[in-house]
Amino acid sequence: MSEQHQSGASLHHARVLVTGGQGQLGRALAQFYAAGGDTVAEPGRAALDVTEPLSVRAALDRVAPALIIHAAAATDVDRCEREPRWAAALNAEGTRNLALLAGERDIPLVYVSTNYIFDGHKPRGEGYAEDDPAAPLSVYGRTKLAGEEAVRQLVPRHAIVRTAQVYAAQGRKFVQTMLGLADAGKTTIGGVADQWGQPTYATDLAAGIAALADINTWGTYHLTNAGSCTWAEWAIEIFRLSGRAVTVEPIPAATFKRDATPPANGVLLNRHAAALGVALPDWRDGLRRCLAEMGELRAE
Repeated sequence: MSEQHQSGASLHHARVLVTGGQGQLGRALAQFYAAGGDTVAEPGRAALDVTEPLSVRAALDRVAPALIIHAAAATDVDRCEREPRWAAALNAEGTRNLALLAGERDIPLVYVSTNYIFDGHKPRGEGYAEDDPAAPLSVYGRTKLAGEEAVRQLVPRHAIVRTAQVYAAQGRKFVQTMLGLADAGKTTIGGVADQWGQPTYATDLAAGIAALADINTWGTYHLTNAGSCTWAEWAIEIFRLSGRAVTVEPIPAATFKRDATPPANGVLLNRHAAALGVALPDWRDGLRRCLAEMGELRAE
């Protein structure tokens, strides 16, 4: 941990406060800012529980940030469906608690949102623009949208950054799951071929969020790695780049019984960020660098 990058309750007067600092995006954000010499506070939930207004106030008093990036969220979409109160407490009410104080203190706030606020009914080949109407199909999408609305209402200087399919070298996400299946001896797996999205490498997303925050042009942005693919195509590229001999057979999403309904077409158009010169690399490039970070890259 660098001198500029400290976590927990010990840091005072950080330039950047990252909620959810122990998550994959939170870690990527903290690493990005620390590498640039910024002081970063990334408190865990014991030091900053967004569901408790007093905890939020105490953390802001202690850290006195110049910028807040709110990456903490209930992101287990199926659990959100089963436990809507848990989802609302973190995604909606917790965001409102943070936004209320950020607005009162005129601290810029970046809120990380999701493509799940859209219904995914657009035809294949199209995507969702920043001003398309929201129509979430799941508890996760509805509670994240409620968080957006609180930020817009309460924080004059805000950026809402919607993204999709975030993954990193750490944790247990889709990349690690696919590698684990291969290493367990699977030679054939089913891959969903009728849902489209944009795998987004947390390292790239962190850099893009920081760039938008530095521009100080507030509003709503979509920010993902460029291009799009199905889950099956993502799996094929994981196996190809990692040198695993696994066949991916296309299957419909209906094969999997899930509590939450994801958008079939979750592709976001990154127009507003691109207009400011902020664009992320192609998703394949991000995947290649993630696998290299993991020591799993075998093919170029």
